[in-house]
Amino acid sequence: MINISFMWIDINCPKCKYGIQIQLIDVKNEAVIYCHNCKSSIHLKDNDASSHKGVSDINSAFDKLNKTLKNLGK
Repeated sequence: MINISFMWIDINCPKCKYGIQIQLIDVKNEAVIYCHNCKSSIHLKDNDASSHKGVSDINSAFDKLNKTLKNLGK
C-alpha cells in the first residue's frame, strides 16, 4: 500500500532560505521543525486542513487503484 504521508518534500527556511526536507505528515500534524542552518524553530501550519485533506484524498485514490488492479485478473 502506498502512503504519501511519509513522502519527503523540500521547503526553505523562512528566515535564512536554507533548504530543509520534511515529511508531509509533519505538515499534517503541524509539527515544529528546526532549521539546521540558522537554528530557527519553524511551526508548520496546515491552513484549512488542506494538507490533511490532500494526503487523505490521494491515499484513498491509491487504495482504490490497488483494489482495481488486484481484481483485474479475476
